[in-house]
Amino acid sequence: MASGDLNNDGLQDLVITGAKGQNTVVFFQQSDGQFMHADFTDPVDAIGEGTAVIILDANNDAINDILIGYGGNEFTSGEALRPRLYLGTGQSFTYDPEALPEFYQTTSTISTLDLDQDGFKDLVFTAKIKAHKFGVDPKHYLLKNMGNGHFEDYTAQWGEAFSHSGPISDLVWADLNGDGLQDALSCGHWNTLAVWINTGSGLDRLQNTGLDDRYGLWSSLAVADFDRDGDLDIVAGNWGTNLRWHASNQEPIRLYRYDFDQNQSEETVVTYYLQGKETTLASKEELAKQLPKINKKFLSFTDFAEASLEEIFGAKSLTAGLIKSVNELNSCYFENTGNNSFTLHYLPIDAQYSSIRDLQITDLNQDGWPDLLISGNDYELSTQLGRLDAFKGGALMNYSGTFRFEKVTKEPWLGAGRGWTQLARPQDTLWIMARNNNTPLIIEKNN
Repeated sequence: MASGDLNNDGLQDLVITGAKGQNTVVFFQQSDGQFMHADFTDPVDAIGEGTAVIILDANNDAINDILIGYGGNEFTSGEALRPRLYLGTGQSFTYDPEALPEFYQTTSTISTLDLDQDGFKDLVFTAKIKAHKFGVDPKHYLLKNMGNGHFEDYTAQWGEAFSHSGPISDLVWADLNGDGLQDALSCGHWNTLAVWINTGSGLDRLQNTGLDDRYGLWSSLAVADFDRDGDLDIVAGNWGTNLRWHASNQEPIRLYRYDFDQNQSEETVVTYYLQGKETTLASKEELAKQLPKINKKFLSFTDFAEASLEEIFGAKSLTAGLIKSVNELNSCYFENTGNNSFTLHYLPIDAQYSSIRDLQITDLNQDGWPDLLISGNDYELSTQLGRLDAFKGGALMNYSGTFRFEKVTKEPWLGAGRGWTQLARPQDTLWIMARNNNTPLIIEKNN
């Protein structure tokens, strides 16, 4: 979702992208606070899943446009995974096939900012997976605005290290070093948090931040001066601790990717520790679907259960391919203790009951301390894990730099929350939460 004025009437409108088979929908706000909707008619927009969207004036005509990124694991390339810019007229939107360079990705975020300080807003695209290749790092793209609504790929010039920095689930921008330029903070699955300093000609990774050793299944970020000491702190949403997995330096969750059966196709195996023994997340039946030799090598479930990981896959195979680890599942508050050096604090236990997929900053009680609205839960998990569905709504209230979890509405927030969008109306402000396979959840906050 994204909100912004799309028809220059001074009112905030709303864009919601569609899943496969659904077109993007634009909701135009009326003067009475109600909404009229108009569906895109582009058939290509309906093919893919709209996984990221922003509103921007791409061609500098003083009318906002809509930029959409697409994702999913069904396609590996082609138009279904190519971002699309729709130019606005104030009433309708037309796809511009020449606006963006040709690239394909499962887009997780799109950002717009003036990276090279030339007066034109550039674009940053990130991805958290590579389709059909679970575990393989996707590529991120930095596009330069040429000043006429067209963009060119400047990834090699501006951020080759950023482009190959691993999966990115969320990317936020803030001036972390006080030089007037917007810097980036990234996080992702099987990855750490990272600070990227904007030099005016690209992005350079900041070292020795205290963030580099916490590998998690990070999904969301919020950056603000939460303790009001003059520098910017971080809150990061992870998978929480309310599941059969646990993770630590001594007993991490691991991902192995290798051609275990030597058939010219790589397989991905995820493991965790159970009673001190590294074991596969997948069951014997699930593994055998990709590696039939499992059934021949281990005739009984008992034989398979008693076998070590090395006996199942071979010691050389486990070390020959790609290996990734997760050693942190808690959602965390990283306090900036000076010079962008961060100290970890765990969020309250109520915030660990489920995954945190989005964090939105707002001062809910008007006390001058930034609070956080949470969106979370994951339903589409394997039967080995079960649903992450224990989050029923609430916020992290900030009391002098210390977070406390509190309910902020009488009704529970049910469903798999994916993201928040704030939308102003003349009489109030709407907080809208997108939910997977469900309608949006809408909360009214009086002005």
